Amino acid sequence: NPVTGLWEFVHLQTGVEPQLGLDGRVLRDADGTAEALVLAMLLVNPDGSRGTAEALVLAMLLAKHGVDLSPADGGHEVRDTYAWSLTWLGRNAEALAAIDAAIAVAGDARAEIESNKARIEQELARWSDSELPARHSELAAWHQELAAWSLPSDLESRIASEQSAVQERYESQLAPLREESKQRRTWRFADSQLEWWHAQLMSLETELSWLSTMREAAFASTESELAKARWSEAIDGIARSPKYAGQKWPSGDRLTPQAGLLPLGANPVTGLWEFVHLQTGAEPQLGLDGRVLRDAEGRLSLTPETGMVLVLLPGGRVPVADSKSQYQADWIPRVELSPFFLSKYELTAEQWDRVSTRRGGHYTDGKTMTPANNISWDDISALWPRELGWCGFPSETQWEYGCRGGTATTWWTGNEEESLKGSGNVRFDNTYSDIVPVGTLRANGFGLHDVHGNVWEWCGDTYSATADPRTGDGLRDDGVDSSVIRVLRGGRWYASPDHAGSAFRNGNSPGYCNEDYGLRPSRGITP
Repeated sequence: NPVTGLWEFVHLQTGVEPQLGLDGRVLRDADGTAEALVLAMLLVNPDGSRGTAEALVLAMLLAKHGVDLSPADGGHEVRDTYAWSLTWLGRNAEALAAIDAAIAVAGDARAEIESNKARIEQELARWSDSELPARHSELAAWHQELAAWSLPSDLESRIASEQSAVQERYESQLAPLREESKQRRTWRFADSQLEWWHAQLMSLETELSWLSTMREAAFASTESELAKARWSEAIDGIARSPKYAGQKWPSGDRLTPQAGLLPLGANPVTGLWEFVHLQTGAEPQLGLDGRVLRDAEGRLSLTPETGMVLVLLPGGRVPVADSKSQYQADWIPRVELSPFFLSKYELTAEQWDRVSTRRGGHYTDGKTMTPANNISWDDISALWPRELGWCGFPSETQWEYGCRGGTATTWWTGNEEESLKGSGNVRFDNTYSDIVPVGTLRANGFGLHDVHGNVWEWCGDTYSATADPRTGDGLRDDGVDSSVIRVLRGGRWYASPDHAGSAFRNGNSPGYCNEDYGLRPSRGITP
């Protein structure tokens, strides 16, 4: 310690080292904030270019460290820097709380910090949900105007060619930034052994954090008194239900408790059992009897805090399409599926933001509980298995099985486009719709909502796979190249109904994201 002259040591069993400087030494000064503040200010710079997303996270951690070391009545500069770092990371409420804390201790600098608060509020307002609907209304108007034009016959191929060229330029510019972010996140030590140990401890700390979260969800879902009673009822009910007659469970004759899932009961309309995924949120609204509230159609009462609801689907085969015009993949009806869980709804923006370290830039049209979107296949793939325990992509076969709900028609509602109204959020008669909260429209025969329209749903399969379908879930994944095209299903809110059919297949590169790309998680059954 440069002030006391006494040597200080970190106890590695209880955590990692304090924040380090660019020279690999612990950050110090008279009150423990100056060096951290200088680096953080460079990275969050509100008046010029800022660092990468990874650098902004580092700036936030450095500034927070400085705030923690500051006296309760001081440190307005580091508190101001902390507020800016939170602003750029989209943590709006925390940013405003941090700048208010800076104002409270600013003293003679109060006017300057209050001016910064006004700038932060202005920046947050630019990206608020209230500003987005107007912009998307303009976009919808442009779409309508475009639809009236007479477009060149080769427009689609020209757009695809230009998009490919833009993507190549984008990737060439992004590559050095990715390398820079990796370098910023790597701590360098003169002693190679110390550097190795530091890397292992950092990795272990991250893994233990995810493990702790999953253990909490597992205990609440299977070991609490409430969970034991719910699972006892569920296991008996499923064993007696004709919906699951003859099913083969991994554990034998009866289903066993599934870590992370809490039974909600059988849907009175479909007869299928439904479960809440506690890692993504709380139970749906409960009645005075402690049971989940449902309306006459079996709909659950959801809130933004509700976790994913998974439906236990019995195993079987996808029905053969009743017409060749559906262009159903010929191998799909031949796959024998084991029982599995499929999400009743598309994963919501709130659920995504609760579990993912990659905060989504979701388009919500100012509404709550809209599907998570603007997320790529790669973004979602990073969720499994640590951030979103025990879940994964549905296979293409599982998706179509769930979508059809036992039907063979073009849509689960029938073969006529008109039948889809009230059940699918798509564009009818060239009249553009908009994104809607999950569960707004009618559910299919399995109790699944929004399988037609709203957002495209990523599946786990390679689009042009040559591999045989995997036993049990039918996944076809060649797994030869991370850039291989991945499958999308279900259509989107501003596409026509024919792009949202039960058998309609789409695909895109795994790194691509858009405001109409989301997901419907699935989960296998464990012994």
